[in-house]
This record gives sequence, structure tokens and C-alpha cells, in this order.
Amino acid sequence: MLGLILVTRVQLAPALAAAFLWTNWPADRARLTAISAGLGAVLAAAGVFDTLTLGSPFASLWRYILYNSGYGVSATFGVEAWPYYLRGELGVWGGAGATMTLLAAVGAWRLPLPAIVAAVIVATHSGIGHKEYRFIYPAVVLVSVLAVAGLAQMAGWGREWLTGRGMRSSTAAGVSAALAAVWWGIASLQVWNGPTIAAYRGRMHDKLVAADVVAHGPAPCGIGLYGLDGDDWGVYGGYTHFHRPAPLYWPEDEAALAAAADAFDTLLYTKTLPAGLGFTKRQCIGEVCIARRSGACRPAPMTPLPLPDALVGLASR
Repeated sequence: MLGLILVTRVQLAPALAAAFLWTNWPADRARLTAISAGLGAVLAAAGVFDTLTLGSPFASLWRYILYNSGYGVSATFGVEAWPYYLRGELGVWGGAGATMTLLAAVGAWRLPLPAIVAAVIVATHSGIGHKEYRFIYPAVVLVSVLAVAGLAQMAGWGREWLTGRGMRSSTAAGVSAALAAVWWGIASLQVWNGPTIAAYRGRMHDKLVAADVVAHGPAPCGIGLYGLDGDDWGVYGGYTHFHRPAPLYWPEDEAALAAAADAFDTLLYTKTLPAGLGFTKRQCIGEVCIARRSGACRPAPMTPLPLPDALVGLASR
């Protein structure tokens, strides 16, 4: 399992090392032999797979490191300061952050290994310039486990406190469990209705619904996306939502839209359309409108996905 995680997400290597040392110290020769054999088998399989698919052993790993650390590809998508993840968690939890911190701390007292691994994951990714919240999802899961353990411990302490004051054990257990559920429910409600989660819930809602409308409507011969200055390709869900074998285009301005308009008969847009393109608005979902035109689509090359500057020179090799 350690080897499988390593070859699929190399950034977790420090966390894997921490978990390995915690569970295997002091070293037991027989156990280390079995673990080493399993790790070696997975790494060997990964090396063979990369050789067959990418041309050299472990190409997926060393190319990932080379392109992001050597060529700086990931930095082209943004660089954040080290407290990015901590600020993000504070933004998500808001007023319920005190509850989550307390419960996770109690849970860490009961289950130190998940706490150590989560801390290593956050620390490792905090030291990498390009940050995305999804990178620490494994840590979020582990902290959630700690919070559950902490809540159970708090409920247990509550039961002991109530029974110590004369309440029947079964009644005390029910009361403490109910209070724990209410406590967690209030904290969860704060998070769900907080500005951060509310913003994420509505962030791309209209665009994804519009894409689903196109997917379940008349088959288009081409689909255009317009209004986000050429960045529209990243917010409509791509072919997963459109689910149509039609080319996609995302012109960045009015001139590009006019030049490409005859290549698609369905247009999703968030900016006012210039006149004379022949599109008729059919419906709007929030800020996104859907327009169609009659006639066929002119065959045209699809808009290429953006390529980081660091790779432009390599693309022609």
C-alpha cells in the first residue's frame, strides 16, 4: 500500500515515511522483510508500466518532478505563501473552527498516528509554492477522523460525569450522545451556511446546469463558450457535462468570437453578444445564457488548451 500511494502521489512520500517509521519502530527484521518485498513488488510493477507506456522506468515520477521543480510548470498556475492551507481551513470553518480544533486535539490524544500524518502532509504541501486545496484532501480526511474520535471521547466523558452525579448509565449515555450530536450539528450548520462553503456551492452552478441543458437538448455540431476572456474552458465541466461529440471553442474576445462563430451552432455566454452573429437566445440559467443558430458548422480546428510558458519550447521537440 505504501508503494502504491508513493507512485500515484509522490508528494505524500514524507507522510508515508512518517507512517512507516511510527508503525515499524523499533524495527522487526521479519516484518521489514515482508514490507520491503511488498514495496519492491509495487515499485517494480510501476517501473515496468511506465516503461511500456512512457518509454522509461518511473517516467511519470521523474518527469513530474522535472517539469514542476525544474521547469516551474506548476508555478505558472499560481504561487501562494506557506499559510495558505491554514487560512483556507479557517475560512471554511469560521466560527466552528474552535470546535473542530478542540475535537481534533482530543482525537489526536487518542490517535496520534493520523495526527502526525496529517501534520506532515500539510507541512510538506505548505513548503511547495503552487498550492491547491485538493492537495491536502488526505489530511482533511484524517483530521475528520480525529474530530470523530474526539467527539466520541467527549461524549464518553459526558456520560461519566452524568453517571457520577447519580444518573442511570443508559440514560447518561443517551443524553451525552444527544448533546454531542447537537453540538456537532450546530458546528456543521455554521460551516454549511458560512460564506466560504456557500461561495463554493454556487461558484459554477449556473455554468454546469447550462452544460447539462445542452447535453440533454438537440445535438449541436459545435459548442462555443464566451465571456471569461478565454478561460471558459475550465468552468463548464468539459465533455463530462456536455457529453456530446462536438468540438468546443472558447474565443477570448469579440473579434475571436466573430471569426469562429460559424464553427458552432450552440453558444453559452456570460457577456453581451455582438450583433450580427445569427444566434438567438433560448434561455438563461442565472448568469449563463444559451443561444443557438440555424445552419451547419464550418469545420475548424478546436481551440488548443493553454500551455504553460515553460513548456512552449518543449512542445515543438
